[in-house]
Amino acid sequence: MAGFTPVNAGRDTPGPGRREVVALALVAPFSLVVAACSVGGDTSRPSPESDAEGRPAQTEGSDAGSQADERARTTLLADVRDLTSATGSVAAGGPGAAVVAAITQVLADQASALAPRSEPRSPEPPPPATGAEQPAGPERLVTMLAAASTAATSVLPEVGAPMARLVAALAAGHAVAATTLARAAGLGAPSGVEPALVDATGTRTGGVAPVAQPVPSAVASLSTALDVEAQARYAYGVAAVHLAGEDLAVALALRDVHDDAVGALAGALEPTAPESASPPRDAYRLPFPITDGASAATLGADVEDGCADAWADVVAGAAPGARTGAASRLVARAQQGAQWRYRLGQGASLVPLPGLSGRT
Repeated sequence: MAGFTPVNAGRDTPGPGRREVVALALVAPFSLVVAACSVGGDTSRPSPESDAEGRPAQTEGSDAGSQADERARTTLLADVRDLTSATGSVAAGGPGAAVVAAITQVLADQASALAPRSEPRSPEPPPPATGAEQPAGPERLVTMLAAASTAATSVLPEVGAPMARLVAALAAGHAVAATTLARAAGLGAPSGVEPALVDATGTRTGGVAPVAQPVPSAVASLSTALDVEAQARYAYGVAAVHLAGEDLAVALALRDVHDDAVGALAGALEPTAPESASPPRDAYRLPFPITDGASAATLGADVEDGCADAWADVVAGAAPGARTGAASRLVARAQQGAQWRYRLGQGASLVPLPGLSGRT
């Protein structure tokens, strides 16, 4: 598969594995860079512990973990259904109506991913607002989405690894939906939601978060994240040549964000597995020609989606206490990808489960 491949000479090419998949598989959208990777290996099939959507497989001796997963699934599915009902009460044609319609579809996809196997996979659409009910504004829906994102993040330490990946993706999907709707409706940024690390003017909104010392199960996913973050850093250097004004400021700030992530990841990997933290390449082949501002912005959206994929796998590989930090990086990357799509006029193009959607 042609894609984002290293082109600098004079360095050994890594052997087959997760990093080779990442280096060879970046195509538009960039979110496919780690599509073929599971947390513990480099197979394109779901891991034995989960199916393609993060549903835990039924294995002997896993009753306690399965119970925790099912409790979380039940609670989070109820939140999604409450949100779906709330979308039906938002005034049609009001501020952010196109985004509300997109959120309704996103919630349907999320409900399908969370529903137990015995339940139908396609939930009923939300009922329309009746004459007895005054259509609500988007403020209430934004608040509910932000709260649902926080609720999903809070259960990360309690669930099994495959379920943690799904829960983190769900939290990111809610966070992006809340931010996107608030922007479209002219509201302030939702409280309690991890923002994009660089705002629309190119100003950084947060510092460098530390990366927890990895447990053995996290080394492979952190190594992949290191590679993907290095690719993102390079991509923004290329994109910046074709951008101007605030778009240029955003790209340059994001290049620094990904540079910081490369440093944090390399530092976390070095004490436990120095051989897994190979130096980033000097250059990479881009997935499509970058010739103007639109293609540069599209590249920005793609690389952020790819970074979200990598951090979703880090969530699954991390120790329970370190999952929240990895999930916050997933949310931040998903927010940044949504911001690029907004700049491209695709503000209502939402990803249901950032880090999972579109992966095979």
